[in-house]
Parts: sequence; structure tokens; C-alpha cells
Amino acid sequence: MLRAYPGRIRAIVPVYAMSGGTFLALSCDEILLGETACLGPVDPQVGSLFSRGSARAWQEVVRRKGRRADDFSIQMAFLGKQYTQTLERTVDDLLARKVPDPAVRARAVERLTSGEVEHGRPLTVADLRGLGIPVQPLDGRAKALMLDLLTAKNIEGVYAL
Repeated sequence: MLRAYPGRIRAIVPVYAMSGGTFLALSCDEILLGETACLGPVDPQVGSLFSRGSARAWQEVVRRKGRRADDFSIQMAFLGKQYTQTLERTVDDLLARKVPDPAVRARAVERLTSGEVEHGRPLTVADLRGLGIPVQPLDGRAKALMLDLLTAKNIEGVYAL
């Protein structure tokens, strides 16, 4: 829906936009980050209430156990592979306009979706720029407005929680 909007959309991330928040930010035309703001990996997390982990971890379990792997682990590894492929295509599509070089984009997609780093790992402005993902710092006016919004008790009759 965000990509179909005819105007420009900016993602303003004052602190963290992890996982699903990263998807939202990547869907926007511009990504503005606060001084300590981060995005995060979007690698798939699969499992059940009692046993879950990253798609990459399930694949590693099956690889190590081989024929001794139980049906549940094999199923999670299979689902994880499917989800990873879907996420790779989706992230590649989201980055296509931001990162036109296919080789640079492929490296960014791999880093974001592979489970190479833990799911909760913060990716800083420097990390994101190193991946070729264009992010901009919040300018002074935007920072002041965000601070007012985050700390205000009442802004023009709207109560902040």
C-alpha cells in the first residue's frame, strides 16, 4: 500500500524500527533516522509456542543432525527456506529504487534476510550506508518536533501516551 501511494512517503525512525518496522521503513521513499536510531534484520523466525528460532538456525539443526533430525525440525527448516526466499524477493523489490546497483542490493538483501546476524541486531546508520541503503539523519527541526511529540502531554488537544 505504501509503495502504491502517489506522493512521497518518509519513514521517520526516532529510535528503533526492527523486523516489521524495517519493512515499513524500506517501503517508504526516504528513511530518516535519529542520532541513535537503528533498523534491524528481517530474517524469518519460525516455530511453535514451545520451539522457535530463525530459519537459518532450523537449517543448521537439520544439517547437524542429518538423518536423526525429527519431523518438526525438518518441517521448520523447509518452511524457513520458503519464507527466506519470499523475504529475499520482497526486500529486493523494496530496495530496487533505493539501491539501483544489483550487486550492492544483493549484498544488502543477504545481510537483512539470511540470519547471518541475530534477529535483534541493531543496524546503525553506518551499517545501513555500508550496505548501500540510503538513510538520512533527522535535521534539527525534525528532531525538535520529534522530541516535542515524544515528551509532550498535550499537543493541540491530542494527548500523547
